[in-house]
Amino acid sequence: MKSFKNHVQLIGLVGKVLGINESAQHKKIAKFTLITIESYEIKKEKVTESQCHLIICKGHNAEIFENMCESGSEILITGKINYRKLDNKYITEIQMNDMLVLHKASDKKEKFIKKPGS
Repeated sequence: MKSFKNHVQLIGLVGKVLGINESAQHKKIAKFTLITIESYEIKKEKVTESQCHLIICKGHNAEIFENMCESGSEILITGKINYRKLDNKYITEIQMNDMLVLHKASDKKEKFIKKPGS
């Protein structure tokens, strides 16, 4: 039960990569947005909502993100929710623990490009 406290799991598309930097301890830190999309029906009308989440990953996860993901890649992440104050505003961010790349954006593009002779 201890592992379920402050636990979040999201599946979405990588939005904007906000930066990949190196800390003073020489560990990589990646910041990006993850877009989650939810669809449902109200009175037989389809409604689609999207949410933008700020994701922070460090160390090995940041290296994996840098090498395997780009805007448009579909990923699954697990982590925890953090709140912090920045310039008199509170922001919510997800501190990523694990990641699974479901589809790379470049893989999706290749499906739509016709190869010569096909």
